Amino acid sequence: MILAAWPWLRRAAWALLVCLTFLAARWLPAAEAHAELLSAYPAPGARLDATPTEIRLTFSERIGAGSTVKLFGPQFRPVSNVTSGPDPAAPDQLRAFPPQLAPDIYTVEWNAASTDGHAVSGSYAFEVTAPPAAAAPRAWLVAAGLLIVLVLGGGVWALARRRGGRSATSAP
Repeated sequence: MILAAWPWLRRAAWALLVCLTFLAARWLPAAEAHAELLSAYPAPGARLDATPTEIRLTFSERIGAGSTVKLFGPQFRPVSNVTSGPDPAAPDQLRAFPPQLAPDIYTVEWNAASTDGHAVSGSYAFEVTAPPAAAAPRAWLVAAGLLIVLVLGGGVWALARRRGGRSATSAP
């Protein structure tokens, strides 16, 4: 009722409200987006011939110290001796170093703590395949090698026999 009686007071109240809103917006922390996974090595679904030297996850922003990577093998059993943590040289990266892995499918499970305090997590799988076996020698190469050995062996035997026959006849 008082504002209806004095219209200038209503305008002053609105002006005060607008000023307080702008002042509050200056001191409130900016709303930050949560960290998003931008890239991963090995990539989700990758097939590798050997154990990766590292697992590297790159996020859209700096991640905190509570960030981790866990690696699971067959039947979702944890792989031991995996060290992980944020990369000090690249604060937007989370790295893990796995031990030697047998051929199988592995699951990477990650938890990243954003600097704004929010945690994000996810998982994906990759496969370590058996290294390609050395190509078996072709059958014709084996046969040719065997033939060469037989011919040379026969020649050596014939020469030895010939020399053996001469020395027996030429002896007094």
